[in-house]
Amino acid sequence: MAHFVRISAERNQKGVTGVSPETEQLLLHRFWKGNVRELENVIERAVLLSNGPLLKPEHITSDGGELPQRLGSPVPNSDGAAPVSIWEMERDLILRTLERVKGNRTHAAKLLEISIRTLRNKLREYRQIEGGTANSTGQRLPSDTGVSVKGLSC
Repeated sequence: MAHFVRISAERNQKGVTGVSPETEQLLLHRFWKGNVRELENVIERAVLLSNGPLLKPEHITSDGGELPQRLGSPVPNSDGAAPVSIWEMERDLILRTLERVKGNRTHAAKLLEISIRTLRNKLREYRQIEGGTANSTGQRLPSDTGVSVKGLSC
């Protein structure tokens, strides 16, 4: 989230430096149908609408519409906090969707609007990280996320 705020602020020559706690919670609890690109677009729009250093909820919902909320609460990290990185939010969304469809990957991929191949690759990445190896960006899975990808085959 902070990455997109920084990039959008620089690109649009705005003095936005972050998001308010209320806005952060709003974004964390939103159902991201378009995944990362949708989040990037929402933040870009909010940066353009902002007139101060922090993005506020009215900058996010200024079109008058309500933001769709995700089902349930986010899966906490090992420290009890909600996911904060885009990678964690994406992982959380994928695993919750799989739970919701009782492990049916084809159905989950359709709901997430991604290919079954992308879903398999994501699950493989999550298993590798859980097993102690990092992905190409060096991200490691917290030791106790409350959600396991072990046992899921690709």
